[in-house]
Amino acid sequence: MGNRYGLSRTIPEGIKREVRQACGYGCVLCGAAIVEYEHVDPVFADAKEHSPDGIVLLCPQCHAKVTRDFVSKERVKEAKAQPISQKRNYAHEFFDLGSKQPSFVLGGASITNTPIPLEIHGYPVVKIEPSEEEGGPVRFSGTFFNSHGEISLQITDNEWRAYSGNWDFEAKGGELIVRDAPGSISLRLRASSDSGIVIEKINMRVGAYQIIGSTDDLLLKADDGSKIQCGGMIADNCRIGLSLG
Repeated sequence: MGNRYGLSRTIPEGIKREVRQACGYGCVLCGAAIVEYEHVDPVFADAKEHSPDGIVLLCPQCHAKVTRDFVSKERVKEAKAQPISQKRNYAHEFFDLGSKQPSFVLGGASITNTPIPLEIHGYPVVKIEPSEEEGGPVRFSGTFFNSHGEISLQITDNEWRAYSGNWDFEAKGGELIVRDAPGSISLRLRASSDSGIVIEKINMRVGAYQIIGSTDDLLLKADDGSKIQCGGMIADNCRIGLSLG
């Protein structure tokens, strides 16, 4: 349903991306990365167009505070001028993986009951550790790079940080999506107590290695020309799943 000017509530994807980039991919007030789009200048009822200059990102909690007059629109406008995610250089949130050891899928490779699914030059790029206390959550840590070798997403004991230097980042539908350019996804990751940790798409450069994966395939390439195809690989109850270098 639109407003009195007939403006639809559906914001074009290109405008959404501009808003995400300007806000550093997080709520302008608190930096949380699970967000909603809010017209603030003017408010939606008075807007004649979807202008990225008048829209901000707010997390559901901060959005509710604004709607219920616990935070003023003026405060939101001030925060839009200096979004906290831009000042910190990241937006953040947490995974809840439950207390059981999750499955781990990297492209076409399934790696289970393995504390270090991916290691490069002795560094655990992905690490899964048990809870520090009985009944607590399993701890997931990882460092992900884009196709150019720049850090795009950092996870430490389930807290994830999406860096504002990314060309684009979205947290939607239970997925984290990093794009390097239009139509170029370098990471599509899903993590929950139901699905485990699933990396559906990856195009990541780490040092001399390029890791390229889809739901059916996984290709590991080195700058020296060597490569390994790992589609359909299954590893279970290992100390390390994949080790490069």
